[in-house]
Amino acid sequence: KDPLVQLALVDLTIPTDCPELQSFVTSSVESFNQYASSLRSLLLAEDMYASLKFGLVLYIFTFIGSIFNTLTLLILTWIAAFIFPKVYEDNQDSMDDLYYKVVDQYAALDAKVAALFPVQ
Repeated sequence: KDPLVQLALVDLTIPTDCPELQSFVTSSVESFNQYASSLRSLLLAEDMYASLKFGLVLYIFTFIGSIFNTLTLLILTWIAAFIFPKVYEDNQDSMDDLYYKVVDQYAALDAKVAALFPVQ
């Protein structure tokens, strides 16, 4: 007896009249088009400031990649996924204040640097 006979008999066809599938495909195509447009804009430097920020992030990722391998990053992410929620829950007020300070300082720095680039 072949144990895979049951799997061979399973119907794997996708119905074409499924509205959920059509809405999923439509939203997926719209998301892909938006991301592709954004990536093209970044790579072709249509907005010089956004392209420089994108390049800087990629450059920083090369340093992170040279220090850690992928498995190490996955392990650290897995550990952080369980530690950070508890730490945040215990220190929520101070972490929220720190977060808002960092966001405000980044916005101020971003505005100063963006002022150096001409608006396109």
